[in-house]
Amino acid sequence: MSANTWYHVVLTFKRSDTAYMYFNTTQVGNGTTQNYPLYGGTSKFYIGRRERDSTYPLNGAVDMFGMWSRILTSAEIAQLYNSGNGLDYPFGGTPTTVEAGWLIH
Repeated sequence: MSANTWYHVVLTFKRSDTAYMYFNTTQVGNGTTQNYPLYGGTSKFYIGRRERDSTYPLNGAVDMFGMWSRILTSAEIAQLYNSGNGLDYPFGGTPTTVEAGWLIH
């Protein structure tokens, strides 16, 4: 990754399945996930740092964050990357009780 460059990063996964990572629509890695819930209880969800320590915090900015209730296809990921040229996923809706301002898809 280069400084002063925006990247489109997507991570897809389902519990007890394979996770896939995409940079700018290109799949760059995959691996088996653990059967841990992403939500529930009083657990916190971190973006840009590790849960247990802050050894490697994100040195950058997050412009947009979205979470879907299903795995996006590689075609949908490409359409998100191409924003106005493909399928548009508007970030709208009503915030839930997770945190005011979080938009859940």
